[in-house]
Amino acid sequence: MKFFIKNVLIFFLLLVCLNFIVYIIYNRLDKNKYEKYSLKYTSYLFGDSHGAALGQDINSYNIYNFSSGRDSYFDIERKINFILEKQKIDTIYLSVDDHCLSPYRETANNITKSIFYCRPSDFNSIFEYFYFKHFKHYFTLFDSEIKVTIRKYLFSSMTKNKVSTITNDWCTFSLSKRIAESNKRYKDQFKDGTKSKKLTLSLLRIIHLCKSRKITLIGIKFPLAKEYLEVIGNKSYFADSILLRKNIPVLDFKENTINDCSDFLNQDHLNYNGAKKLIKEIFN
Repeated sequence: MKFFIKNVLIFFLLLVCLNFIVYIIYNRLDKNKYEKYSLKYTSYLFGDSHGAALGQDINSYNIYNFSSGRDSYFDIERKINFILEKQKIDTIYLSVDDHCLSPYRETANNITKSIFYCRPSDFNSIFEYFYFKHFKHYFTLFDSEIKVTIRKYLFSSMTKNKVSTITNDWCTFSLSKRIAESNKRYKDQFKDGTKSKKLTLSLLRIIHLCKSRKITLIGIKFPLAKEYLEVIGNKSYFADSILLRKNIPVLDFKENTINDCSDFLNQDHLNYNGAKKLIKEIFN
C-alpha cells in the first residue's frame, strides 16, 4: 500500500511539474498576448483571425483591434462585458463573416483563454467560476489549444527571417495549390449545414447589449481570395443577415476589389499590404 501511495505521489508531482513547464511556455507564447487590452479607446474591432490580420494600425483611427485568432462570439461577448465594466464604448466593429456562426467556430474558439475576461455573474455558481477561472486557467497541460499554439510558434520560428519580405504568400502558390488549400479550408469551416444555435444566441446578446448601452454596432465581412470565393459560392451561416434584419449596417468587403492574390497571406487572411489597403477603405 505504501509503495502504491508513493508511486501516486511521484506521478502527481511529475504531473504538476510538467504542467508548470507547459503553463510557462504557453503563457509566453500565446496566453499573455491574449490577455492584453487597452482602455484608451472608445471604439473597438472584434473578430477572429480575419480581424486580427489588420493589426494595430487602426489605432491611428482611434480604434483598438481587440480581435484574436479563434475568437468566437462567446469570447467577444466576454470581452465586451469586461470593457463595459470599466468604461464606455461608443462604437463596435464586429466580424460577421460567413463562417462566424458555424459549428466549426463553436468548437474552435478561445473559451479557455477568454475566461480571463469573465465575471462571477457569468457562471451558475461560485464553484463553476472558480473551476473555470482558476483551475482551468492554471492547469493548462490538457488544454486543446496548446497544440495549435505550439504549431503556430514552430511555423513562425521557421519563417521568422522571411516575414519582413513575404507579403504575397498566396501568389507564390500554383493555381492548383490555391484551389486545394481553398477546398481544405471549406471542408473545415463549412462541413455542417446547420448554424450554431449557441453562437447565434451569443450574437443576439451582443446586439441587445449594444442597443441597451447605445453603442453603435457595425458589421464587417472581410475579403476572401478569388479562389476561395469560387469554392464556397453562396455557402454561409448568415451572421450578417441577423444584423441587416435589425437595420444594423454591414460593411461587406468579401468580394471587394481588394481581392488580388498579392494582398493575401492565404485563402482568407490578408497580408500586411492587403490589411493596410482595407484599413484605408474602412476607416477613411
